[in-house]
Amino acid sequence: MTMSQVWAVIGIMGAAFAAMIGLVFRAMSQHGRALTAEVGTIHHKIDGLRNEMTAKFDHVFERIDSLSGRVERLETKVETLDRDVHSLTIRVMGNEPPKEG
Repeated sequence: MTMSQVWAVIGIMGAAFAAMIGLVFRAMSQHGRALTAEVGTIHHKIDGLRNEMTAKFDHVFERIDSLSGRVERLETKVETLDRDVHSLTIRVMGNEPPKEG
């Protein structure tokens, strides 16, 4: 091969490498935009799930608070009933009932 042929081959190889690098960067940038859009969609879905779960937990906490109030009212009723039964036992038996325990 002559010197001019060697330089021609080097030029062709350099142009081919430059074209390949350009194509790779172009393909990566197109996929990068698509990937960015997909990540944005995933973030949007995660935010929606977070809001939904927050609302559900708030509802559960409200129900727990409601149940706590009901349990407190039930405890009050049981204490009142216990006091009434104790009073009736003293009235009917004439003395204190035996202590448990």
